[in-house]
Amino acid sequence: MAGLLDEDADVVRGRRREAAAAQPGFSGYLNRAGQAVGDAYSYLMSSPERIRQQTYDYAVSRGMSPEMAAASADRVAGRAGRLTGAIDFLVPQTAADVALMAAGPLGRAAPAAGRAALAVGGGLLGMEPGEAEAGRGDAAARGARNVVQRVSDAVTGSGRRVAREGAADLPDINKVNEWKGSDFYRYGKEYGLDNLGPRDDAAWQRSLREYKTSDGRTVTVPGGHDSRQPFTYYDLAHLQAQGINPRNLPDEIHRGVHNRMMRSMQPESLEPHQIFNQLAFAQVSPNQPLTPNLFALQGLAAKSPEELERWSNRISWRYDSPNRPGPDERRAVSNEIVQELGLGAQGRGGLGVSGNADYTNIAELAQMVRDRPDWFRFRGPAEGGASEAENWSGFVERLMNQVPGLRAKTGSFGAVWQSPETAQISAIDRHMATLFGSDVFSGPQAQRIFSTAAERHAAARDLPVARTPEELMTQPGGRGAFVDAAMQAIGRLPTAQYRNAKTGEINPRVPESLRDMITEPEKVQMLGGPYVRGLEANAARAAETPGLDPGTNQSIFANQWMNWDRQRQRLDPHLMMFPGLDRLPRMSPEMMQQRRGNYYDAGYFNYRDVNDPNNLPPVRSMPTPGSASYWSLLPGAMVGGGLLGGNEERY
Repeated sequence: MAGLLDEDADVVRGRRREAAAAQPGFSGYLNRAGQAVGDAYSYLMSSPERIRQQTYDYAVSRGMSPEMAAASADRVAGRAGRLTGAIDFLVPQTAADVALMAAGPLGRAAPAAGRAALAVGGGLLGMEPGEAEAGRGDAAARGARNVVQRVSDAVTGSGRRVAREGAADLPDINKVNEWKGSDFYRYGKEYGLDNLGPRDDAAWQRSLREYKTSDGRTVTVPGGHDSRQPFTYYDLAHLQAQGINPRNLPDEIHRGVHNRMMRSMQPESLEPHQIFNQLAFAQVSPNQPLTPNLFALQGLAAKSPEELERWSNRISWRYDSPNRPGPDERRAVSNEIVQELGLGAQGRGGLGVSGNADYTNIAELAQMVRDRPDWFRFRGPAEGGASEAENWSGFVERLMNQVPGLRAKTGSFGAVWQSPETAQISAIDRHMATLFGSDVFSGPQAQRIFSTAAERHAAARDLPVARTPEELMTQPGGRGAFVDAAMQAIGRLPTAQYRNAKTGEINPRVPESLRDMITEPEKVQMLGGPYVRGLEANAARAAETPGLDPGTNQSIFANQWMNWDRQRQRLDPHLMMFPGLDRLPRMSPEMMQQRRGNYYDAGYFNYRDVNDPNNLPPVRSMPTPGSASYWSLLPGAMVGGGLLGGNEERY
């Protein structure tokens, strides 16, 4: 907000000084500061022309080229002119936002709501930290911090350009569909991400290797399948845009491409906010297909320590509080967060990708990562396992017993992104359970689950009772019955009470890896039974599959992902997980609606094959790598009727 109010900063400061002199004390400050903030806000927003000039001046001061700044200012001012008043600039999404936007008028009378909002709003405008802290934790205070951040995001994005001599003008982000590889390179270079695209377009074109697929298509791979070099983001977008069905590639070709893809996803370092993003990706994944899950991540991902803190403040309670709210209140707050992020229903201006996750769990995760970031790092041999696979299993057990919303499958899925090329764990879902067949039904309990499923399916379809999982899957509708039974068996994990009720001592059954928890659980779950049988089957396949480097084999996760793509008939690079994307400025909601449309048109939002209800249909190609490209979304207060929104529902 301070950047947007540069022209009026002296006025605001002068009025604050007058307020302090005329009526000493914090109460007097609030009474007069409300009027100052309200007046400055009204002055700033009095006309589209003023908005245009303010936006242009601020963008240029932050390093944007005059041409891009002018284009950005025109877009913002043009949309402002179509609105009925200045308040639409922020589009209140929650009661907290409304409180901040009423801060000016409320400040004149200084009621409690105005005081709460202005306490933090004033702090962001230069008030003493101790005074600003007075409003911290209140809903209106959270709204103040969030809305101020949104204004900054709306004008500049949250990317930070690398200051250096001769910084070039950037390509127009609104034309990313048409960008060449070198445009991606220049754009990434400005924000410290050197591998966003190739430097030389001609050399990149020469590097393309052609491959014939079994269905008669010709697909191309930058550098070929047998290179050991990681892909750039643009390379991966090129693969994504072709809509490749890996079942139609020779095994050697698919394996080579996949191994290079794994190397590309390996992060060089991990900041706390990046670890948070990886685990939040897993938190929103239950009952959510991959593509909307990735689009949800681009809306919720934190791009800095400040944004991790902002996530922590989206709820009014702490993760370790004994008075955390019940399900109804949490769901109401979760819905507010979803709307704020722009992930809600498309008919209301969102992307329609929120899924059914509880987003207050994500806020609690943010608090925990902020307080104990090292606890969330994979410790390698320090995890205490007898093998690397046991170390990863111990890490996943910690996560799934501490992070709300994570279980064995989702905990594994969140953990692997710390080192995807080497992670010796995998998420056993319905696709992988289908691949492993009988392996997930070992043990008496799992066998009973299978027998019950086979008998019920036979009775419903008037069929003979299947004796093996493989036989069940060959029967009409049998794959669905198998998957349901397999997921039920996999979900049955060993459970133990954390402490002995009589002695108060930690239960001897609780493994060492679970004795250093952030908050102590009443019960813990351990990986075991059918889930471990699935991991063992996955590990056996990985041990027989060559890795990228000579003499190496794939990790369990690398092998799972490769086979998962084959099962799903989609070679999917998970573009949003490309390391370093958090450095780039956010895309506008209009752009993300366009991205969503590109993926929709290519079939990525179609999850049911009409010829096989339990399978995913192959996807179609997109026109360009730019069409498949996306990173992160501006905050949801700009979606819908706001300055940066306005797309009608299309899909």
